Amino acid sequence: MSKILSRLIDRPEDEVKTIISRLEATHGYPSHDVRLLAEVSQAVKQKIADLGLDPVDTTGEELYHGLQARFDRDAKLVDKALGVSADTGFEARVARAIEITRHVSDGAEVWALKPMAAKNLLLDLPPKKVLKQLHYRTLGSMLKRENVGELYLLLPIVESTTWQAHFAKTAAKLPSSDYGLQPINFVQPQPRKWGAASAPRKPYVFDHLTGSVSLWPVRSLQNAPVIALSLLLIQAVEKLDVAIDHEALIATHPALRWWANIYHLISSHGEGIVSLNIKDVAHNSLHGKNYSDAGASHGTKALWQELNVRYGALGEELKQSLDNEAERLIPAHLAAEFAVAE
Repeated sequence: MSKILSRLIDRPEDEVKTIISRLEATHGYPSHDVRLLAEVSQAVKQKIADLGLDPVDTTGEELYHGLQARFDRDAKLVDKALGVSADTGFEARVARAIEITRHVSDGAEVWALKPMAAKNLLLDLPPKKVLKQLHYRTLGSMLKRENVGELYLLLPIVESTTWQAHFAKTAAKLPSSDYGLQPINFVQPQPRKWGAASAPRKPYVFDHLTGSVSLWPVRSLQNAPVIALSLLLIQAVEKLDVAIDHEALIATHPALRWWANIYHLISSHGEGIVSLNIKDVAHNSLHGKNYSDAGASHGTKALWQELNVRYGALGEELKQSLDNEAERLIPAHLAAEFAVAE
């Protein structure tokens, strides 16, 4: 079973086998890995049938394109219900995505700088390149007119590494009284002002200090469906260690019910794996990925996490054991990749 599982999560078999063997031996051989893989296999077959394909001989590429077609159809239905058409601009689409993401984050608060403290920090260390990027002559004018969270989102993208290092050291010395529980700061992107800056590695941006999130106005997102933009914003929110109400997301539109509770489903084929996780499907759709280079990282992580949950149900002792085993047995780069939030 470790061979199958290692293929589904795209990791070396010996690493997976070692971890599972120790967990099984420690907790009385409950065979959670075997049961989970059987459930995944059956659920994948049902979803393949739902797509009008043959569960027995459907190829990975056929399933991949079937999922893409299903997502594109469902995304258009959501857009139509939201009043979004082909003529709707990027900023209006993001505004609707922010509404959805705010709803599914259920009014969550994060530990972040108080607004005045955030502004005072910038007064102490003026971000001159951000000032220029947003076309302001004075820092006071910029702080008065702009969302301070937007400024913090731009800092790591626009300012020099030397400035950022100095800024990080100064921020680390701030007293705890400068912090408090703050609502998530959803920042509306400004394409005309941000566009000249180099795009970040991912299309979503987040800042822990101010609890801010946004989407970068990259070309691939200009006409993106609202649900795809929402999924990206959700990833940014999850980076702030905020739990998302996935049931509320699915309830956004009846068409999304098909994607419920399949975040951990991975289909294995001779030529590769296919993720049924809606985040992976949306990512592949947004970036026009071919089957051969399609992403599956969200699905593989969700499957690994689901296995952790199965063993975790045995008690808190196992949870600690799992954390210790992962830390001892998995290389640091792999542990980071299997973090709860992507």
